Amino acid sequence: MAVLLAEHTFGTTPRHSNMVGNVYWANYPDWMGEVRDLWSQARQPFGSGELRGIATHIRHLREAMPGDEVRTVMYLMARYERGLHLEFRCFRRLSNEWLKLAAASHHALWYAPSESGEWRPAPFDGKGLR
Repeated sequence: MAVLLAEHTFGTTPRHSNMVGNVYWANYPDWMGEVRDLWSQARQPFGSGELRGIATHIRHLREAMPGDEVRTVMYLMARYERGLHLEFRCFRRLSNEWLKLAAASHHALWYAPSESGEWRPAPFDGKGLR
């Protein structure tokens, strides 16, 4: 069962577009990573660790254009000792509705500094998970 964890709406500009003029698909992983990182950083002391993506699959359904608002929604699908399986959905505002642009599956491991200072996969306590 999916649990809503976070969402954020991004404004787009021509800077987000490719030479054809549509919003370039490489923006989607950046937006997903930003939602994931903002959610994680709000629950863990800065520098105590970070979620790092180890596998992502994105299915692009439709295009967005510069000037569109893109909402990125993050869901928890499964929690593991050292990471999470997350699902993302991206939408663009169309009048008063949201049209799905993309769906993604994302697996992330929790990395934390060891006593020697080296960053390694570590147990994730999941503070703030519902």
